[in-house]
Amino acid sequence: MAGVSVKAFAKINLSLGVTGRLENGYHLIRSVMQAIDIHDDITVETKGKAGLYGGTSIKIQVEDEIDKDSDVSFDIPEGENNIMYRAAAAMADYFCPVTGNRVNLRLVKRIPMAAGLAGGSTDAAAVMLALARLWAVDVKLATLVDIGKSIGADVPFCLAANAKLNPTLGFAGDILASSCALAEGIGETLTPRAGTDGAVVLVKPDIAVSTPYIYGLFDKNGQTDGIASPEDMVNALEPVTVGAYPLVGDTIERLKGLVSPERVFMSGSGPTVLAYFAERAAAESAAVRIKQAFKDEADGGCYVRFAGLM
Repeated sequence: MAGVSVKAFAKINLSLGVTGRLENGYHLIRSVMQAIDIHDDITVETKGKAGLYGGTSIKIQVEDEIDKDSDVSFDIPEGENNIMYRAAAAMADYFCPVTGNRVNLRLVKRIPMAAGLAGGSTDAAAVMLALARLWAVDVKLATLVDIGKSIGADVPFCLAANAKLNPTLGFAGDILASSCALAEGIGETLTPRAGTDGAVVLVKPDIAVSTPYIYGLFDKNGQTDGIASPEDMVNALEPVTVGAYPLVGDTIERLKGLVSPERVFMSGSGPTVLAYFAERAAAESAAVRIKQAFKDEADGGCYVRFAGLM
């Protein structure tokens, strides 16, 4: 079997605004997303190749090899409930691999799930890019984005970022490849842009937040907010999540009191809170203090990490 290894990078929302809602329930956003240097490792192996004939027969085997240094545990879905499985199946359906094609996936997981960091979406994007390389299909990122948007709203950006940050896959020169982009529509309309310098310290309280639930609460408030500038570092969903999960608000206030970041804000629908520093050294120093302050929570599953912006 032929195989490749891909780093699947986490993302943060430097800003997030909700500009509307479609009849099918999807929300329109305007968000500046940027990759950070925390990543999962995925090995993709395949037997067979893309072809113009035959049915689709694809088998997915997922091995979880959890990062032993992680403070959190992961409950990786199996089979069709796994977003990597769905990504591989979507690629197989689109590119019509010959009958008998087999795909094996091996995952080293570091990015927490249900955290606003695209932990599942970036894995799906990495699988898509790897299969495009292994099957040697002549395809642009725009086509993969079109496939990926039905898998998850963050998948399009993760395709762009992972393409840029894994140059050996052959997509780094694509016009959409970028580790920072303005994402509009439901997340599928990407405008690459220069990223923000600096670093962040991530703190994910030991809770899981449902994105559909938070958007549902946002709708009840009848608000729209078109924030787009990374300098704002404001998340329109933050007040909603804080109202539903007071621990997120407590975490924000604790970070403001512990260190002196330029900004403290939430990523995605939460619950991960980010302390942003323009200088990497300041973030590294703050990370030590934050880890110590949250030590008891970390022992119980709280996730505290330093991350550079890519």
